[in-house]
Amino acid sequence: MTSDFSFDGEIESTEEFETAMKELFLMALRNDVQPWGSWVLRTDGVAQDLEVMVFELGEGAGSDGIREEE
Repeated sequence: MTSDFSFDGEIESTEEFETAMKELFLMALRNDVQPWGSWVLRTDGVAQDLEVMVFELGEGAGSDGIREEE
């Protein structure tokens, strides 16, 4: 794992969080990093540690993960 990536933006809303998360995942996918699965995020005491789970949605799934009817 490299440590030269650093996020330097501010996140003050859900929309900004979603945008930052999208950019992070797209960057990973473009660089052949598969983000699927479970990731443990250690916060070094800033907040509670987190476990983040990433699942691939099926084609045609809506933003809530539920496949939309045609």
